[in-house]
Amino acid sequence: METLRIIDSEPEASLSPRVVWKYWKERVLPDPRTYYSLLEFIGVIVPILALQVWAEGYRKEYLPHSQQRMAEAIFILITVIPLHWYSNHRGATNILTRPRTHFIVLSLVAVTILICQLVPVSSYTCLSPGADDKSSCSEAGNAMSALLWMAIPTSLVAAFVIMEASRRPHPKVDPLLAELPEHPEDDPATVWSADNVADGIEDDGPETEGAVRLV
Repeated sequence: METLRIIDSEPEASLSPRVVWKYWKERVLPDPRTYYSLLEFIGVIVPILALQVWAEGYRKEYLPHSQQRMAEAIFILITVIPLHWYSNHRGATNILTRPRTHFIVLSLVAVTILICQLVPVSSYTCLSPGADDKSSCSEAGNAMSALLWMAIPTSLVAAFVIMEASRRPHPKVDPLLAELPEHPEDDPATVWSADNVADGIEDDGPETEGAVRLV
């Protein structure tokens, strides 16, 4: 005779706002890949909006402005995609897995986008005097600028998360390693720049086979 029994669900599967917020606070917000994904989203949406602006037939004076916005988005993609890819590799040892590299590149992205936003190649913008209805910026043009401004704090927050995650001490899962004495050089506050980015990300645990983690 078959009977039904109640199986308790995993706490993380709950839709309670408190549980959801706890999961985001512990797993999503401290993960630099969250911000990499957001930057990549910006880098994809801005060129699409730029193409829409061109298709709407705006005046030639505005084309350099939209082309600059598209170039900024492509710059974000070129710099962030490799960082996102190598942040999933726990066993890789190259310059793109080092937190210092991620920190420098993210800071460079923030500074570059800020300069481009403050010093446009064309003075013709949506608020230019005398711009008629057809040649002034549409909602797409305003959205491009808003998304690129959003990329600046996103890059800085990602750089801060990288630094904090790398300075966080990593647990020693090997019992033999746990018995070894701590070394002064192993202080996470002093060697964060030489560590691996993936080691500082909270995960479900070390992989038993292989070194690549799925996002």
